[in-house]
Amino acid sequence: SKNTADKVNRNTTSSWGSYCIQSNTSSAHWVKVDFGAPKYIEAFGVAGYPGSSHKPKGTWHLQGSTDNKTWKNVWSGGATLWTTGSPTYPPPTTIEVTAPGQYRYYRIYSAGGWTNGHLLVCNWAMYE
Repeated sequence: SKNTADKVNRNTTSSWGSYCIQSNTSSAHWVKVDFGAPKYIEAFGVAGYPGSSHKPKGTWHLQGSTDNKTWKNVWSGGATLWTTGSPTYPPPTTIEVTAPGQYRYYRIYSAGGWTNGHLLVCNWAMYE
């Protein structure tokens, strides 16, 4: 497989705020990528806050969409599968997508919310 998402190296300082993407308590708790055209993603990796304090509450998902409105779970897993660690790229764990398909949009989503009220993603890789 090959990496389909361009690496964005935000690790310019030792502060997690410089290399992580964070939601706030008033926003939707997901992070999305738009590939501009459909991609068949077979695997992905994600790493959250290195201190482990911002994890999904319960099950979290990788979802795909063709229209940016209707979302389908292409992978689901428990909070124990949420990887935390350093901002190095790629993320330390690669997860196989269980229901791959052709989707333009992908997002990491947790309907149950996130500990400390924030989704915090420091690294995300997608493989086709």
